[in-house]
Parts: sequence; structure tokens; C-alpha cells
Amino acid sequence: MLITCSNEESLEKLKGVVQNKFNSKYKVTTPKPFKPRLLITDVDKSLDDRNTFLESIVQNNDYLADCDIKVISVLKLKYSLSYIVEVDPDVRKIIITRGFLYTSWKKCFVRDHISVIRCFSCSRFGHVKKDCKNKSVCSLCSNDHDEKDCNSVSKKCVNCCVYNNYMKSHSRDFKPYSVDHAASDRQCPCFLKKSAELKSRIDYG
Repeated sequence: MLITCSNEESLEKLKGVVQNKFNSKYKVTTPKPFKPRLLITDVDKSLDDRNTFLESIVQNNDYLADCDIKVISVLKLKYSLSYIVEVDPDVRKIIITRGFLYTSWKKCFVRDHISVIRCFSCSRFGHVKKDCKNKSVCSLCSNDHDEKDCNSVSKKCVNCCVYNNYMKSHSRDFKPYSVDHAASDRQCPCFLKKSAELKSRIDYG
């Protein structure tokens, strides 16, 4: 069971309650924070080999010489590449402050990367289409058809609808989320909430 606490004080109280009431029946651990990830954009297509790419940024950015950098994935675009890399918090601070990295003769811009997984079948968060066990839901209007077949003139977010329905029965004072947007909208309140949850688990130093 995974429980999210709002602050360190709540976490310590919860640990104490579990340990006092259940003794050795349950083991309480705090998940280690994730290392930050960065998105490096506009990388030349000639650097499509991961090792070659790493050698290039180390050779052209002296402060990275002894840094631990791990390539997570490569995004192949029409005219360029984008790399997602994992770095230590102190390295991330330096790179983000500069805002770019040199790769050979090219300046590549860098920003923090937060990946919120959303299913392209049911539009819910936390899993991908191949693992989905829910019925298909249109990400534009929340009806039971594919997005490509949608003819609706209005938008309705399934995730915000589910959140509002859940909160109605669990809280008297909650403020309903706006639902007049697509589930894929980057300003969706549920998407922003998920993004904030992920950020809280990342060690930014």
C-alpha cells in the first residue's frame, strides 16, 4: 500500500501509528526520491547513438566531465533528436541555470522533464493503452468512441469528471474542477495535480 503524506510531520506520525499498532506485521519504508530528468532538444540527427551523444556533451561542456549522466530515451523527430537524461540534483541545477548544452557545434536547449503517463484508450492516468482494462473513452468529449471519430462541438474531461464525482461523496468543501477541456489539455487540473505529485517525489537538491 502506498500512502502519500502532505508533510514530514504527517509521515512520522503515520510511521509511529503503524509501528505501534502492528509491530513487525508490516514493514514501513519511505520511497527514495527520483533523480531529476532533463529534456535536451534540437540535437543533431548524427548523434543518434547514445554513447556518441554522451561523449559529445561531456567533451563540449567541461563541467560534465565527472558527472553521472544516464540516457533514458531518445525521441526521433523529423529534423532533429530530443534526449531525455537523468542526472544528479547538483548537475541539474547547473544545466538548468545555463539553459543549454553544447553538442559538437550546436547549442541545444534544456528543460526539466516530467512524464505524466496517460492512457490513449481510456484517457486515465497511470498506465498505457496496452495495459488498459477499462472501456475506451474519447479524450475530447468523454463519450465511448475513439477521439478520431469524435464530432462533438464541446469538450469534457473524463478525469476531472471522475475527480468531481469522487470528491462530492468525500468532501463537503471541495471546489469542483472545470471539465470543459480535453483530457489531453496540458492545463487540465488533474494533469497539473499529477505533475505536482511527481515533482514532489523528485530530488531537486
